Amino acid sequence: MGVAASWTAWIPSTLCALEAKRSIEQLFELLPDCSNDVGLECALAEPGILHGVGLAITQKDPATRNLLPTTADLRLHRLAIRSATWRRLSAWILLWLFGNSRALRQRVPFLFLEFDPGANWENAPAIFVALDWPLEELHPELRQQAPFAVPGFQLILQVLALLGRRARGAEPHQLARCWQALPEGGAWAHVGVFSSRPRAGPRISMLVPRAGVAEYLSRIAPGVDGAALEATIERFAAHCQSDHPNQRVPIDLDVGENVAPRIGIALLPTRPEGWSGLFDALVQAGLCHRLCAGAALAWKDQGTVATTTGRFLSPYLSHVKLVIEGASKPIGSKLYFGIRNRAAL
Repeated sequence: MGVAASWTAWIPSTLCALEAKRSIEQLFELLPDCSNDVGLECALAEPGILHGVGLAITQKDPATRNLLPTTADLRLHRLAIRSATWRRLSAWILLWLFGNSRALRQRVPFLFLEFDPGANWENAPAIFVALDWPLEELHPELRQQAPFAVPGFQLILQVLALLGRRARGAEPHQLARCWQALPEGGAWAHVGVFSSRPRAGPRISMLVPRAGVAEYLSRIAPGVDGAALEATIERFAAHCQSDHPNQRVPIDLDVGENVAPRIGIALLPTRPEGWSGLFDALVQAGLCHRLCAGAALAWKDQGTVATTTGRFLSPYLSHVKLVIEGASKPIGSKLYFGIRNRAAL
């Protein structure tokens, strides 16, 4: 993999144990060179625990074409033989880059491939598709009248079908409820399919104005204590981009016959220097080990590194995710971080 082979040794062992680093290298030996932005997902409360590996796939990156079904890379063909997910992904990339669907090309700026850790990493990736919206489609009145007639919502159903997870049963109506209930200023950020988890429903990421989080969740997810969730957001808001009531909070929801009571909240500082205050707050809340906080800040602060191959690799921190179950306090916290190949962008 273009980026991965030269940077796994740099990952602090506090964030990713040596055995996990070796498994990452094994993963990239299986994959075509398709991304210049590689990310990791690790535990914050306990050092060394890897939760997943991700690749950002963009239209502008020439490496994306290595996922096309016509590629000469035998690694993709070997994956496609073993997995229908890889065959669908190749077909998706072809439609996205060259197909007749103008909506798909213009309204999907990028997607993520996310791999669950495993003994051999041969499980199919989860696929998360980013969404872009014309402003008029974000008007609450339009969403209330006929969500299934809104082109953007139709695109979401199309995306799920193309990725092999056609919304069925009560799912389309639950997805429509999540869309309809968004307060003014809210938006739908991502829709995802867990290919390696056959029983899992779609994962959606919504951007909800901070002042409307509790009411929104009370309308779509009765099993969630919206007030408790709002209190958690308030606790960390001073250190994040949600420091104003009108600022939007990224919230992850799992949708099936109902919206699951397990919620993810993304925390992202407004400015790079805000990471230190956020990690301090997480440590004080018992959600982050001090060693993990120090390793994350050191990763961010090392700056762009020039390699012997002429690449310029830029480490970055993406966000922290808090996982909340029902009415309880956060039950987990994860850090999303990675590295970009600046020479290729």
